[in-house]
Amino acid sequence: MKMQCVLMALFTIHLSSMIAYDQNALGGFSISEDLFLYILKTLEKGSTILELGSGTATGELAKYYKMYSIEHDKGYLNLQPSNYIYAPIRNYENHLWYDIDHLKCQLPTNYDLLLIDGPPGHIGRRGFYYFLELFHTDITIIFDDAQRNYDLQVALDVAEKLKKPYKIYTCSDGKKFVVINDKLNNQK
Repeated sequence: MKMQCVLMALFTIHLSSMIAYDQNALGGFSISEDLFLYILKTLEKGSTILELGSGTATGELAKYYKMYSIEHDKGYLNLQPSNYIYAPIRNYENHLWYDIDHLKCQLPTNYDLLLIDGPPGHIGRRGFYYFLELFHTDITIIFDDAQRNYDLQVALDVAEKLKKPYKIYTCSDGKKFVVINDKLNNQK
């Protein structure tokens, strides 16, 4: 495991020196620089990403990919070069999540990567598990913020429900992400 982290760190240094991006747009509430570079390393440029939640990292990803962003907060709509899908948060019986009536008619038909980085932690991501049938699940799915136990558990539950392999990565900033059904590394 330590060797894997060292190799990932060396790769990150090498790749980050070859790619132009705004480091200030990554980390904090956005995806980490390590996750951003992982996506760049594994997903072919020009591919399509469907992300749940948007922010400053959306703009960095949009430099290389076609982006679709599901967003519940009107204040974040159209801030980055993405195709925004507005879906307010709705109270379901046992959880809060995006209003699926808004999602059903607006989701893109094709995408190559699902990036789960929303809704925010205080709302939770359990709804993704409950409404999994809305999404393509034969592709790679990445859950950000897996350092939070409840987000990690959702990712593990999704992997189990789909009967797909997963891998947990620890970033240099202490954040974690989970990759389910890693078809991206098999492309290269």
